[in-house]
Amino acid sequence: RHPRLWVYRTHQQSRCGDFLVVDMSSPSPERRAVWAVELKQNAPPRAGGGGAGMQFTNVPALVGHVARETGVIAPGASVTRLSGDRAAVLAALD
Repeated sequence: RHPRLWVYRTHQQSRCGDFLVVDMSSPSPERRAVWAVELKQNAPPRAGGGGAGMQFTNVPALVGHVARETGVIAPGASVTRLSGDRAAVLAALD
């Protein structure tokens, strides 16, 4: 939907959400916005991880892995946890 958003699919049993989304607008990896997204059918968007249970437990490990393997984000990047229905999440990222 937006070429500035890079989306990484996670392993379903890894407890780090369904996707990691990186806003590539900034040329600096340290300044890029990052979201861990957990999709929940028919749920309103909720920032902070509410409604996702344990699905965000391993987000720090995911951030470290993506930072090491791709360099698109900093190793300690701040991550906004976002859960909700697909359409609601897309609207929140817009």
